[in-house]
Amino acid sequence: MLKGVMGLGLMASFAPMSLRAGTVPFPHIGAQVYTVREAYAADPLGTLKRLKAIGYDEVELTGLGGIAPKVLRQAVSDMGLKVPSMHIGLHDWRDRPEAALDEAAELGVRYVVLAWVEEADRGDWKALSDAMNPWGELAKARGLRFAYHNHDFEFTQKVDNEPVLHTILNRTSADLVTLEFDVYWSAFAGYDPLYVMTHHGDRIELLHLKDMAADKKMADVGAGTLDFPAILKQAKASGVKHVFVERDDASDPFATVESTLRYLRTVV
Repeated sequence: MLKGVMGLGLMASFAPMSLRAGTVPFPHIGAQVYTVREAYAADPLGTLKRLKAIGYDEVELTGLGGIAPKVLRQAVSDMGLKVPSMHIGLHDWRDRPEAALDEAAELGVRYVVLAWVEEADRGDWKALSDAMNPWGELAKARGLRFAYHNHDFEFTQKVDNEPVLHTILNRTSADLVTLEFDVYWSAFAGYDPLYVMTHHGDRIELLHLKDMAADKKMADVGAGTLDFPAILKQAKASGVKHVFVERDDASDPFATVESTLRYLRTVV
Protein backbone atom coordinates (compact mmCIF):
# COMPACT_ATOMS: atom_id res chain seq x y z
CA MET A 1 0.00 0.00 0.00
CA LEU A 2 1.14 3.56 -0.63
CA LYS A 3 1.51 4.50 3.03
CA GLY A 4 0.98 8.15 3.77
CA VAL A 5 0.76 9.15 0.14
CA MET A 6 -2.60 10.82 0.72
CA GLY A 7 -1.41 12.80 3.72
CA LEU A 8 2.06 13.03 5.17
CA GLY A 9 3.71 12.45 1.82
CA LEU A 10 2.26 15.60 0.29
CA MET A 11 4.81 18.34 -0.20
CA ALA A 12 3.96 21.60 1.47
CA SER A 13 6.93 23.51 0.10
CA PHE A 14 10.48 23.15 -1.18
CA ALA A 15 13.47 24.69 0.56
CA PRO A 16 16.69 25.46 -1.33
CA MET A 17 19.33 22.86 -0.65
CA SER A 18 22.96 23.46 0.19
CA LEU A 19 25.99 21.65 -1.18
CA ARG A 20 28.07 19.50 1.10
CA ALA A 21 31.48 18.18 0.22
CA GLY A 22 31.89 14.41 0.25
CA THR A 23 31.57 11.31 -1.81
CA VAL A 24 28.44 10.55 -3.74
CA PRO A 25 26.81 7.30 -2.55
CA PHE A 26 26.70 6.05 -6.15
CA PRO A 27 30.20 6.32 -7.64
CA HIS A 28 28.96 4.92 -10.96
CA ILE A 29 26.50 7.50 -12.21
CA GLY A 30 24.42 6.72 -15.29
CA ALA A 31 22.96 8.90 -18.01
CA GLN A 32 19.58 8.26 -19.61
CA VAL A 33 20.13 8.88 -23.32
CA TYR A 34 16.67 10.48 -23.64
CA THR A 35 18.34 13.66 -22.42
CA VAL A 36 20.56 13.65 -25.53
CA ARG A 37 18.04 11.91 -27.77
CA GLU A 38 18.55 14.05 -30.87
CA ALA A 39 22.29 13.44 -30.84
CA TYR A 40 21.74 9.75 -30.13
CA ALA A 41 19.33 9.41 -33.05
CA ALA A 42 21.85 11.04 -35.40
CA ASP A 43 24.97 9.27 -34.10
CA PRO A 44 24.36 6.61 -31.42
CA LEU A 45 27.95 5.47 -30.95
CA GLY A 46 29.40 8.97 -31.12
CA THR A 47 26.91 10.12 -28.50
CA LEU A 48 27.75 7.26 -26.16
CA LYS A 49 31.46 7.98 -26.56
CA ARG A 50 30.81 11.61 -25.66
CA LEU A 51 28.91 10.60 -22.50
CA LYS A 52 31.81 8.38 -21.52
CA ALA A 53 34.26 11.23 -22.15
CA ILE A 54 32.20 13.51 -19.90
CA GLY A 55 32.63 10.93 -17.15
CA TYR A 56 29.59 8.67 -17.15
CA ASP A 57 30.21 5.01 -16.40
CA GLU A 58 26.71 3.76 -17.25
CA VAL A 59 23.94 4.60 -19.69
CA GLU A 60 20.29 3.70 -19.89
CA LEU A 61 19.01 3.32 -23.44
CA THR A 62 15.63 4.18 -24.91
CA GLY A 63 16.36 2.15 -28.04
CA LEU A 64 19.08 0.39 -29.98
CA GLY A 65 19.71 3.26 -32.37
CA GLY A 66 19.31 0.95 -35.35
CA ILE A 67 22.29 -1.16 -34.25
CA ALA A 68 22.10 -4.94 -33.72
CA PRO A 69 22.11 -5.76 -29.99
CA LYS A 70 25.30 -7.85 -30.08
CA VAL A 71 27.12 -5.20 -32.10
CA LEU A 72 26.02 -2.45 -29.73
CA ARG A 73 26.99 -4.58 -26.73
CA GLN A 74 30.53 -4.97 -28.03
CA ALA A 75 30.78 -1.30 -28.95
CA VAL A 76 29.81 -0.03 -25.49
CA SER A 77 32.10 -2.59 -23.87
CA ASP A 78 34.98 -1.30 -25.99
CA MET A 79 34.15 2.22 -24.78
CA GLY A 80 34.28 1.12 -21.15
CA LEU A 81 30.57 1.80 -20.69
CA LYS A 82 28.00 -0.42 -19.01
CA VAL A 83 24.33 -0.58 -20.03
CA PRO A 84 22.43 -1.95 -17.04
CA SER A 85 18.99 -0.84 -18.22
CA MET A 86 16.90 -0.03 -21.28
CA HIS A 87 13.37 1.19 -21.94
CA ILE A 88 10.89 -0.90 -23.91
CA GLY A 89 7.70 0.72 -25.22
CA LEU A 90 4.23 -0.44 -24.24
CA HIS A 91 3.50 -1.50 -27.82
CA ASP A 92 6.45 -3.89 -27.66
CA TRP A 93 5.35 -5.25 -24.30
CA ARG A 94 1.91 -5.93 -25.74
CA ASP A 95 2.74 -7.03 -29.30
CA ARG A 96 6.22 -8.57 -29.22
CA PRO A 97 7.40 -8.98 -25.64
CA GLU A 98 9.55 -12.06 -26.19
CA ALA A 99 11.33 -10.59 -29.21
CA ALA A 100 11.97 -7.31 -27.38
CA LEU A 101 13.27 -9.17 -24.34
CA ASP A 102 15.51 -11.36 -26.49
CA GLU A 103 17.06 -8.17 -27.90
CA ALA A 104 17.56 -6.82 -24.38
CA ALA A 105 19.19 -10.07 -23.30
CA GLU A 106 21.52 -9.94 -26.31
CA LEU A 107 22.45 -6.40 -25.37
CA GLY A 108 23.33 -7.63 -21.90
CA VAL A 109 21.14 -5.36 -19.79
CA ARG A 110 19.71 -6.33 -16.42
CA TYR A 111 16.60 -4.10 -16.29
CA VAL A 112 13.87 -3.68 -18.89
CA VAL A 113 11.63 -0.71 -18.20
CA LEU A 114 8.09 0.23 -19.19
CA ALA A 115 8.70 3.96 -19.13
CA TRP A 116 5.61 5.60 -20.61
CA VAL A 117 1.87 4.97 -20.88
CA GLU A 118 0.04 7.08 -23.42
CA GLU A 119 -3.09 8.85 -22.21
CA ALA A 120 -5.24 6.60 -24.41
CA ASP A 121 -3.88 3.56 -22.53
CA ARG A 122 -4.56 4.87 -19.02
CA GLY A 123 -8.19 3.78 -18.86
CA ASP A 124 -7.78 0.45 -17.07
CA TRP A 125 -4.90 0.49 -14.62
CA LYS A 126 -5.97 -2.75 -12.99
CA ALA A 127 -5.67 -4.64 -16.26
CA LEU A 128 -2.35 -2.98 -17.11
CA SER A 129 -0.99 -3.73 -13.64
CA ASP A 130 -2.10 -7.36 -13.96
CA ALA A 131 -0.21 -7.63 -17.24
CA MET A 132 3.04 -6.63 -15.57
CA ASN A 133 3.50 -9.90 -13.66
CA PRO A 134 3.47 -12.02 -16.86
CA TRP A 135 5.89 -9.56 -18.47
CA GLY A 136 8.02 -9.86 -15.36
CA GLU A 137 7.95 -13.65 -15.69
CA LEU A 138 9.10 -13.43 -19.31
CA ALA A 139 11.89 -11.09 -18.27
CA LYS A 140 12.93 -13.28 -15.33
CA ALA A 141 13.18 -16.32 -17.59
CA ARG A 142 15.89 -14.44 -19.52
CA GLY A 143 17.74 -13.22 -16.44
CA LEU A 144 16.17 -9.77 -16.72
CA ARG A 145 14.16 -7.63 -14.31
CA PHE A 146 10.97 -5.77 -15.27
CA ALA A 147 10.64 -2.20 -13.97
CA TYR A 148 7.92 0.44 -14.20
CA HIS A 149 8.84 4.13 -14.51
CA ASN A 150 6.51 6.70 -12.99
CA HIS A 151 5.47 10.14 -14.12
CA ASP A 152 3.09 12.48 -12.30
CA PHE A 153 -0.16 10.80 -13.32
CA GLU A 154 0.51 7.67 -11.23
CA PHE A 155 0.06 9.98 -8.23
CA THR A 156 -2.65 12.32 -9.48
CA GLN A 157 -4.88 9.79 -11.24
CA LYS A 158 -6.91 7.60 -8.92
CA VAL A 159 -8.25 4.03 -8.91
CA ASP A 160 -10.83 3.33 -6.22
CA ASN A 161 -9.99 6.75 -4.76
CA GLU A 162 -6.30 5.93 -4.34
CA PRO A 163 -3.28 6.81 -6.49
CA VAL A 164 -2.54 4.61 -9.49
CA LEU A 165 0.86 3.77 -7.99
CA HIS A 166 -1.02 2.05 -5.16
CA THR A 167 -2.73 -0.18 -7.74
CA ILE A 168 0.53 -1.03 -9.47
CA LEU A 169 2.29 -1.95 -6.23
CA ASN A 170 -0.62 -3.94 -4.83
CA ARG A 171 -1.38 -5.91 -7.98
CA THR A 172 2.21 -6.84 -8.84
CA SER A 173 4.72 -9.14 -7.21
CA ALA A 174 7.88 -7.59 -5.78
CA ASP A 175 9.73 -10.61 -7.16
CA LEU A 176 8.65 -9.75 -10.70
CA VAL A 177 8.11 -5.98 -10.80
CA THR A 178 10.32 -3.22 -9.44
CA LEU A 179 10.12 0.56 -9.89
CA GLU A 180 12.26 3.09 -11.67
CA PHE A 181 11.39 6.06 -9.49
CA ASP A 182 11.54 9.53 -11.04
CA VAL A 183 11.99 12.02 -8.21
CA TYR A 184 11.01 15.07 -10.29
CA TRP A 185 7.65 13.69 -11.39
CA SER A 186 6.80 12.66 -7.84
CA ALA A 187 7.57 16.17 -6.62
CA PHE A 188 5.75 17.75 -9.56
CA ALA A 189 2.62 15.82 -8.53
CA GLY A 190 2.99 17.16 -4.99
CA TYR A 191 4.44 14.07 -3.32
CA ASP A 192 7.71 14.30 -1.44
CA PRO A 193 10.09 11.92 -3.22
CA LEU A 194 12.08 11.35 -0.05
CA TYR A 195 8.94 10.28 1.78
CA VAL A 196 7.92 7.91 -1.00
CA MET A 197 11.40 6.40 -1.08
CA THR A 198 11.49 6.01 2.69
CA HIS A 199 8.22 4.07 2.71
CA HIS A 200 8.56 2.13 -0.55
CA GLY A 201 12.29 1.72 -0.98
CA ASP A 202 11.91 -2.05 -1.09
CA ARG A 203 10.13 -1.68 -4.45
CA ILE A 204 12.59 0.82 -5.98
CA GLU A 205 15.77 -0.44 -7.66
CA LEU A 206 16.34 2.30 -10.25
CA LEU A 207 16.28 6.07 -9.79
CA HIS A 208 15.88 8.93 -12.27
CA LEU A 209 17.48 12.17 -11.17
CA LYS A 210 16.12 15.47 -12.40
CA ASP A 211 15.58 18.65 -10.39
CA MET A 212 12.59 20.94 -10.00
CA ALA A 213 12.76 24.73 -10.05
CA ALA A 214 10.66 26.91 -7.75
CA ASP A 215 8.10 27.31 -10.54
CA LYS A 216 7.90 23.48 -10.87
CA LYS A 217 9.68 23.44 -14.24
CA MET A 218 12.54 21.01 -14.77
CA ALA A 219 16.02 22.10 -13.77
CA ASP A 220 19.49 20.64 -13.95
CA VAL A 221 20.27 18.54 -10.88
CA GLY A 222 21.74 20.82 -8.25
CA ALA A 223 20.15 23.96 -9.68
CA GLY A 224 16.67 23.39 -8.28
CA THR A 225 14.88 22.76 -5.02
CA LEU A 226 15.10 19.02 -4.39
CA ASP A 227 17.33 17.74 -1.59
CA PHE A 228 19.60 15.41 -3.55
CA PRO A 229 22.02 14.71 -0.70
CA ALA A 230 19.11 13.30 1.31
CA ILE A 231 17.57 11.57 -1.71
CA LEU A 232 20.82 9.81 -2.62
CA LYS A 233 21.47 8.83 0.98
CA GLN A 234 18.01 7.28 1.24
CA ALA A 235 18.38 5.59 -2.15
CA LYS A 236 21.57 3.92 -0.97
CA ALA A 237 19.97 2.84 2.30
CA SER A 238 16.95 1.44 0.45
CA GLY A 239 19.05 -0.66 -1.90
CA VAL A 240 18.69 1.28 -5.15
CA LYS A 241 21.00 -0.35 -7.69
CA HIS A 242 21.44 2.30 -10.38
CA VAL A 243 20.82 6.03 -10.76
CA PHE A 244 20.41 7.83 -14.08
CA VAL A 245 20.56 11.52 -14.86
CA GLU A 246 17.72 12.74 -17.07
CA ARG A 247 16.17 15.99 -18.19
CA ASP A 248 13.39 15.94 -20.76
CA ASP A 249 13.60 19.55 -21.88
CA ALA A 250 17.28 20.47 -21.74
CA SER A 251 18.09 23.39 -24.07
CA ASP A 252 21.74 22.28 -24.12
CA PRO A 253 21.60 18.55 -23.34
CA PHE A 254 25.35 17.96 -23.08
CA ALA A 255 25.79 20.98 -20.82
CA THR A 256 23.04 19.49 -18.63
CA VAL A 257 24.62 16.07 -18.30
CA GLU A 258 28.03 17.62 -17.68
CA SER A 259 26.94 20.09 -15.00
CA THR A 260 24.78 17.43 -13.34
CA LEU A 261 27.64 14.97 -13.07
CA ARG A 262 29.90 17.66 -11.71
CA TYR A 263 27.31 18.51 -9.04
CA LEU A 264 26.62 14.90 -8.08
CA ARG A 265 30.29 14.34 -7.37
CA THR A 266 30.14 17.04 -4.67
CA VAL A 267 27.25 15.73 -2.58
CA VAL A 268 26.78 13.01 -0.01
